[in-house]
Formats: sequence, C-alpha cells, structure tokens
Amino acid sequence: MADDFKKDRNNESEEFRRYREQMHGVEYEDEDKRSPHPLRLAYGIFMILIYIGMGVLCIINFFGAPETGGWILANHVVGVMLIIYGFWRGYRLYAGID
Repeated sequence: MADDFKKDRNNESEEFRRYREQMHGVEYEDEDKRSPHPLRLAYGIFMILIYIGMGVLCIINFFGAPETGGWILANHVVGVMLIIYGFWRGYRLYAGID
C-alpha cells in the first residue's frame, strides 16, 4: 500500500504540489532524505547510551541481585537484550528508519 502511495505521488497535479510546498515549506520529494531534528537526534543518542549502559550494568550485577542461579540468568538475559536493543536503536537512528 505504501508503494502505491509513492507511485501516485509522481502523478500529482502541479496545483497540489505547489500547495504542499507552501504548507510544508520543503520539497516533498526530499522528505525521505531530511536529517532528523537536532533534539530528536540528541534524545536518540541519549536513549541508546541508556539502553547499552543498563545492559552492561545488568550483566555485571551492579544492582545487587541475589547470586542464585535464576537471578544470574535473568540478569544476563535482560542485559544482553538491552544491549541488542540499544544497537538496534542506533542502527535505526543512523539509517533514518525511526
């Protein structure tokens, strides 16, 4: 469905294209190529650092969870998942998917 919309975008009338440029202030075709807003970029980097940092802290048992088998496994699983998610967020930020 999204591909159909992109195909239809090329068949817009000139009047509608001028209206869109007037209302949005940027060329609509370049919308996919714009860089993220600086505040959004800063927040994204901050959250990436939080996720990776929390993952590392969970793995090294910074929060003092009991040293029994189940808690050690839970700390490692949660830590690894947070680190993976932090890298995924970093990729999304870099690729402009987000």
